[in-house]
Amino acid sequence: MNYSGGEGESGGDDAMRRAFEQFMLQGKSKKNNKNSNVESTTINTEQLKEVELQKKQKEINHLQQEINKSERKYWSIFHRFCNILQNQWMDIDDQTFQVVNSISGIRHRIPMQVRLIKHYQETEINVENGDWKFQGYNQTLFASSTPLPLSSCAHHHQLTRSTLLLQREDIESALSHDLNQHETMMEGLRSLFSNLAEMHDSLSRALDEMMKYHLQQEEVTQNYNKHYTSLSWTPYQKASQLVGLMNDLFQMLSLELYRKQMLANLILDSANDRILLSQQEDNLGSHSGDDLDDSSPGKIVKYCLDCWLRSCDQSCIDTGILDFVISLHER
Repeated sequence: MNYSGGEGESGGDDAMRRAFEQFMLQGKSKKNNKNSNVESTTINTEQLKEVELQKKQKEINHLQQEINKSERKYWSIFHRFCNILQNQWMDIDDQTFQVVNSISGIRHRIPMQVRLIKHYQETEINVENGDWKFQGYNQTLFASSTPLPLSSCAHHHQLTRSTLLLQREDIESALSHDLNQHETMMEGLRSLFSNLAEMHDSLSRALDEMMKYHLQQEEVTQNYNKHYTSLSWTPYQKASQLVGLMNDLFQMLSLELYRKQMLANLILDSANDRILLSQQEDNLGSHSGDDLDDSSPGKIVKYCLDCWLRSCDQSCIDTGILDFVISLHER
């Protein structure tokens, strides 16, 4: 009995020991599971933060690419504007100056040629009347000029009339050529101003494109404020300032074009029979020597020539701004 009772107590102890071990193992497993859950939560949080940072950086990079693209667009329009200005507008303006200079030279020569022809007419009458000045050993530019000595061999020939170095037909031919050239230059001036007006319209379209694009960009860049400090704005801001520079220069060019159109009208309106008269002869018939509208054609074109260049005092263009714009374009 005692023996069997000992076996029962031993079996109960084993059962209690196994139950206790099982309890302890379950507690340890729960603790490990709890630690594992904490570690998993920490890892997930760090991963989320990293994903958010990557997403934010990706968005910043995209916005920076858009800003750089906008900067290149600003410069593209600006360079197109400057190409029209430098290679066409200014080139045509320089050509108009050359044409006005040619007209000035022609109007200076025509009165002299007319006076020479009149002088020939007078000398022909004097020679027919047997004037003694046109007999003997003389060689003259034209009949009534100061006699010039001939070479020694020419003294052996008795001349009954002066040998003329410049014939009347030569001067008449030169006068006819200058009159034709004057008409050609006048047509050229009209044509050049028509081309200049077209180039000015091209500048206007380029400026209009720039203004519209700038307004669009101002609306777009408002969405970039939340990442403002993370973006590089300096190149973009410099490019956006080109709008004001182009606008200021275009206003100057518009005023300059109007000023030169007025000068061109003065030249075109003064093309009349008075171009055949010298300034002294024309002043005899004019009522006011100070009124430009009543001045001789030669005086009018000379006035226009003196104030034609972009660098003159009457010019509406600030050459400092113009040179600065060209230097930006050529960088």
